[in-house]
Amino acid sequence: MLKKDEKNLTDEPQLPCPITRDTIIADVVQEYPETMDVFLEFGIHCVGCQISSYETVEQGILGHGYSEEDLDSFIEALNIVARSTDFSPEKKECSDKEE
Repeated sequence: MLKKDEKNLTDEPQLPCPITRDTIIADVVQEYPETMDVFLEFGIHCVGCQISSYETVEQGILGHGYSEEDLDSFIEALNIVARSTDFSPEKKECSDKEE
């Protein structure tokens, strides 16, 4: 159980499909177009590339020479931007459903 002074992540809007290292870049941008700025700020221009339709966030970041720590920060930034967008949890479905 969280203590009173600990951050309760459930207080933030929860994404129906959080962005993970395995999420396809094109899916991120399609679901949350506002995240394109995060990609560009990190120097990741894959968003306009054909590779984005099959490359994961992890492949894109690590393939551009970033570290695992950078990847974690990048994913966190993507999710922060995605949570701040106007989304309807009832209408969103995850592209990569768990089996």
